[in-house]
Amino acid sequence: MSSPANSRFQVDLRGMIELLSEHLYSSPSVFVRELLQNSVDAISARRLIDSTHTGSIEIELTGEGTNSPTIVITDTGIGLNLEEIEQFLATIGGSSKRATVDRPADFLGQFGIGLLACFLVTDEIVVITRSAKPASDQNQSTTGLEWRGKADGTYTVRQLSTEIMPGTQVFLKPKASAISFYRRDKLEGLLRNFGDFLYPPIHFLCGTTFQLINRDFPWNSSGEFHSRTDLLAFGKTLFDVEFIDAIPIRSESGKASGVAYLLPNEVSAGVRQQHRVYLKGMLVSDKIDNILPEWAFFARCVINAEELRPTASREMFYTNDIYDQTRNELGESIRQYLIRMKRLDPLRLQELVHIHSLAIRSLCTHDDECLNLFADLLPFETTLGVMTLGDFIKENQLVRYVPSIDQFRQLAPVTTAEGIHLLNAGHIYDEQILLRCAQLRSDIQIEAFDSGQLADRLESLTFKEREDSFELAKIADLVLREYQCESEIVKFHPMELPSLYIQGTNSELLRLVDQGSESQDPLFSSILGNFARSVESGYARLQLNYRNPLIQRIAKLSNRQGQTYCIEMLFVQALLMARVPLRQKETRLLNRSLLGMIEWSLDERKGDECESF
Repeated sequence: MSSPANSRFQVDLRGMIELLSEHLYSSPSVFVRELLQNSVDAISARRLIDSTHTGSIEIELTGEGTNSPTIVITDTGIGLNLEEIEQFLATIGGSSKRATVDRPADFLGQFGIGLLACFLVTDEIVVITRSAKPASDQNQSTTGLEWRGKADGTYTVRQLSTEIMPGTQVFLKPKASAISFYRRDKLEGLLRNFGDFLYPPIHFLCGTTFQLINRDFPWNSSGEFHSRTDLLAFGKTLFDVEFIDAIPIRSESGKASGVAYLLPNEVSAGVRQQHRVYLKGMLVSDKIDNILPEWAFFARCVINAEELRPTASREMFYTNDIYDQTRNELGESIRQYLIRMKRLDPLRLQELVHIHSLAIRSLCTHDDECLNLFADLLPFETTLGVMTLGDFIKENQLVRYVPSIDQFRQLAPVTTAEGIHLLNAGHIYDEQILLRCAQLRSDIQIEAFDSGQLADRLESLTFKEREDSFELAKIADLVLREYQCESEIVKFHPMELPSLYIQGTNSELLRLVDQGSESQDPLFSSILGNFARSVESGYARLQLNYRNPLIQRIAKLSNRQGQTYCIEMLFVQALLMARVPLRQKETRLLNRSLLGMIEWSLDERKGDECESF
């Protein structure tokens, strides 16, 4: 049996280009990034053999507006010799950076597919290059080499007859579908987008215009940042947003540094912000949404990292241990800044909390760090007005809260008159925050306040007052029994309030079940009916205020029907004041009582007129 023959896989370059354009790269515009990356890495490689070399990159657009515009990118980097051309330009996946044992930390590329990105905008790539390696190296020549690669997978290499300087030039002409990338405004925009913060200097030449593309970050590798004013101005140019603050952030794990900007508008805690992240000065993406912890939803950041690992597309990063550590350390930078702000500039932190109150509340329910940082600054509605939790705690050793908005508004006038201060915890997350504060903090006592506690504080009637109101109390109990409510005549402040509707947990639940049972669906009504029978009976209570002159006048009425109408109307009015939705039978009661009271009043007036006559 003969030995098997060794064969090589064949690569369809056109299919590879289609794969890159449709699945690896998000846009053909990445060809600019790949060209810049190759030039920057070539200059970094040249510094390995000449530490004094600074290098430069020049991009020229010629023939704009003609049928044959050309992009030329020139760098003074390491260049290539013949062997390297065969190894790196003619081999898909071959990378001069990855193959270098002493690969410098400032190399950007490593995958060996970058030059293929140029085929997204051209059908032919022309490379003119000369190696800067010492002349004693094999395959070294003082004249240049020309490599022409075509999208059909063919290429040619020839030796130039003239001497050129070490470095590389790449020439691109457009294919029909990519002509827009050969316009000045488009190309300049892409150069600034990807190369804004690269080193060395990058110049763009078009016609008579020669301009510097890149600039410096407003911070340096030593961790020195520009002024807050400069950082905010920098953020405005990048994001076109007037941020309320700029926070310097750093991470040792990913060798990352940058600025986190606090958003001036309210956002949901569930919405991930999109951050602008660079790798060694090259833009990776302006849509990275997981470089900061989830709790830092109120910030957008710009970051330059040195040691994060990009994916093959270089538009994202691998989420590995270093990436996770970097995220945590950047978040810690923000947290420490906010802690300092709380001590040194509390008004500015209060502005942040005011803008992002709801989202911060959401995080405080499960993030202890956020709770400790923000809890005292969260605004709450109280019987003393709107105030922060910290200020309310200073005024009240015992924090009494009401877990329902309607119940708070119902109880507030009475408790205020009685000298009891309440906090409204009826909004989403509020009660959870208070309970977590009670668990984690020793300086705060928290207690839920309900209507039952208020009832215990109300003043009882004297013996004479009970005698005078006995008939009214009896009629009230008879009238209200049908509505699962009992009455009590007591005295409380303010005296202007004639009645107060108080319901316990069971009475509130049964009331909701009763409302649901009014549904037209027999099956649903039956299910609710069975549920109601399993709930322990509970009556609500209508407190009639004997300090109120109207209640005293009703108690003195000799007409029983008139008292009945008054009780019914006070009951409905108390429900409405407590913002309790009326059931069908209570709506019917309102209509019947209102008409009955009008009729009774007219009858009384008619009787008075007859007596007068």
